Amino acid sequence: MASQLIDRSTRQRILAGAPLTERRLELAGVSTAVLEGGNGPPVVLLHGQGGWAGMWLPVAADLLRRHRVVAPDLPGLGASTVADGPPDAARVLAWLAALVERLTDADPVERGLSLAVLGDWAIVANDAAGARGYYGQAWSALAQNAQFDVASYFGAPSMIDFVAPLSSVDRNSRSRPYAWAQIQFNFNVSPDGLPANVTIVGLGDEQEPTPIQSQYNRRMRETHFRPRLVAGAPVLTTNVKSTHYFRYYVEKEKEKKPRAKDRGKTKDADEEAEDKKG
Repeated sequence: MASQLIDRSTRQRILAGAPLTERRLELAGVSTAVLEGGNGPPVVLLHGQGGWAGMWLPVAADLLRRHRVVAPDLPGLGASTVADGPPDAARVLAWLAALVERLTDADPVERGLSLAVLGDWAIVANDAAGARGYYGQAWSALAQNAQFDVASYFGAPSMIDFVAPLSSVDRNSRSRPYAWAQIQFNFNVSPDGLPANVTIVGLGDEQEPTPIQSQYNRRMRETHFRPRLVAGAPVLTTNVKSTHYFRYYVEKEKEKKPRAKDRGKTKDADEEAEDKKG
């Protein structure tokens, strides 16, 4: 099954004379249409939803001067077909991993970083087993470069998909005085990349969180993390801290206007002072 943005004859006309050659690869059960050409370090170009590899032709000519360009049609799009229906997240991840695996001439660091991102995607897709495999491969690839500090790179959890809530300042188009405040969390991150025991630092047991604190708390609990790795394996990390900054409106103190009789008294006092000077 494939979603055709253009028909076959139109595709052939567009690719006629292009500096890339079209071929077909079997990757993780996906019959994949690939545009490829050039020499040098490989660069993989991935199009967006509803697109196809030919959308990269305007930039391919420049990249071909320095790289081998690999531009596939994504599973189920363009001319890439999936026999058993639309691909799920696990199938797409396996497809990407198979594509990266074929790039035997890729720099080990580039390969390792790409595999680490596949691990992140697997975490978000709740595929913990798949994530462990990708992270292990990423560690092995990066370790091939003696100058790359793999242990430090994976030495702490990192956020993957945290989205900060909008404060009242962010939602309002009017210009009013505002200030910055911060909120800090303390929590653990499991080997599966999930937060646990999320607490707001400085908030007492009997204190109720403010609305913005509650919103941040909920978002933090929904966030996925790249877990800390030790020798390529995800491990539990405790006492993780994360600080976030947000804006809030500053209430302006209203100036107290003097009453009419006070204004009169003030004027009389001033006049008396002037009389004394005279």
